[in-house]
Amino acid sequence: MKRMLALCFALLLLLPLAACGRANKPEGTVAAFFDAMQKMDLEAMNACCDAAVQFNWNPGSAKEDDETTRAFLEIFRSLAAQMTYAIGDTTRDEDVATVAVTVDYADASFAVKDAMTDAMAKMVTSLFGGEAEESANDMLIRELTEKLRNETLPRQTMELLLSLHKTEAGWRISELPEDLLTPMTGNTLSMLDEAVRALSGVEDAQVEQ
Repeated sequence: MKRMLALCFALLLLLPLAACGRANKPEGTVAAFFDAMQKMDLEAMNACCDAAVQFNWNPGSAKEDDETTRAFLEIFRSLAAQMTYAIGDTTRDEDVATVAVTVDYADASFAVKDAMTDAMAKMVTSLFGGEAEESANDMLIRELTEKLRNETLPRQTMELLLSLHKTEAGWRISELPEDLLTPMTGNTLSMLDEAVRALSGVEDAQVEQ
């Protein structure tokens, strides 16, 4: 399960090159970047970034056609689609600029926590009742998908600053905020990591029985 989630996150960071639209102004590049982010169009996101901030990762055996990985990616896509943004002030000094962005996103961290709790309870029950009918992966995905479908997620707002510089191809993002993935994935990454570790422990205990 840990390997699966690592591959899933790696796919989020595997961003090929493409053309970035609206790059004649810093705000245009940033708008194109966040429009692509809402669609989780990783290729278009990376196209708006300078080569110095390209995401480098060797995908190895990671495949998006893996059923579990695809299920997690669909969850991330649904959360990214709920994100909105507003471009604020731009500070420009010749060929460098900083653009402020206010991002509003659906916070699914509590939904992940509740899904983990429910999945954990079912796995513990199966631990004492015989072999589990579902894997830890499937339980977590099913519980989380159900909660995201039926619950109204709280909204959170965060302020981001993106640095850009002007190139021959137009304005490119030269520095990304460390917490950029928070709105894109609905603030789920740390909680999903915790869920994976907790459920893997129960699953391993079940195998050892």
